[in-house]
Amino acid sequence: MGLVTKEQNLLNSPNCFKTDFMLAQGTGTMPTINGFVTGLADAGIYPNSQPESYKTKYGTGIGSVMKALGYRTVFWYGGFEAWQDIKQFTLSQNFDEFYCAGDFQYEGGNSWGCPDEILFKYVEKYIAEEKDERIFHIILTTSNHPPYNIDVASKGFPKEEIKQKLPDSLGSDEETLNEMGHIWYVDQSMGNFIEKVEADKPDTLFVITGDHAERFDFAQEVDLKTLSAVPCIFYGKNVDKDLLADNKVGCHLQIISTLAEMAGKKGDTYSSIWPSLFEYNGIVFNHRLWTDTEKIYKINSEIPNTLANKIKAARQLTAWRVLRGNDIQ
Repeated sequence: MGLVTKEQNLLNSPNCFKTDFMLAQGTGTMPTINGFVTGLADAGIYPNSQPESYKTKYGTGIGSVMKALGYRTVFWYGGFEAWQDIKQFTLSQNFDEFYCAGDFQYEGGNSWGCPDEILFKYVEKYIAEEKDERIFHIILTTSNHPPYNIDVASKGFPKEEIKQKLPDSLGSDEETLNEMGHIWYVDQSMGNFIEKVEADKPDTLFVITGDHAERFDFAQEVDLKTLSAVPCIFYGKNVDKDLLADNKVGCHLQIISTLAEMAGKKGDTYSSIWPSLFEYNGIVFNHRLWTDTEKIYKINSEIPNTLANKIKAARQLTAWRVLRGNDIQ
């Protein structure tokens, strides 16, 4: 339909690989951030609200993994630091720096934070001023979120063109078109950022995913895959599109281990409870779903025993580590 032309350009590049579909860590933003920051499976616990998360560092978290590989770590958030205590949480978990909407000058925005283009502008400026230091950035945007109050028409959203391409299964009312306009806007903002950074730092590796998918759907009827999957795209100069099979599936925690293997040097090691996308092509799971290369299923009594035991073990490990700490005595 022309909503995500920048993303499509990446997917058409030989320097890109993607999963067929990926399971998000949870149904909301914070469960997913908890997953990346801790590297632990979802166990119905919010690690960012637990005292242990501010006393010791999770060795499986993405900040810990990247620092062990020799990277400086920076967390960028388009919202505000008080939300879910995200600033103190990330700084406690091996992120060296944290920046958010409260650190930027901008017009517009809403209660969730600044427009994506503002966030990317500040990240771009930081990257342009980098010296030879190896730096890992994680960027959490906010514009694809209610109240959808960005003036997307002024940004160039081709509403009438998109409207003409809509299938019968999608509504064409103004509210729906405005939400689609915000999808277009975040794609443009992200794509423009990637193009600028790539031109300045051609060796940069980009990883793109979504925090959750279940709430955002315009069709009247969708399958579980459409309702639950999020994208996972690796793009950069040294990426080969043939590294992953076309039917590859995965879960969010595998991004950490995959990134470690791509960004690390020969002989480097990392800690993870889940193998990389390169090493594993079996069943994966999240808080309520599991999947193979054929279909997404709900976790229920019909789940294979071996997988049920894996899920139980992963959740018990998370609960112990988050609630009791690093002592197994």
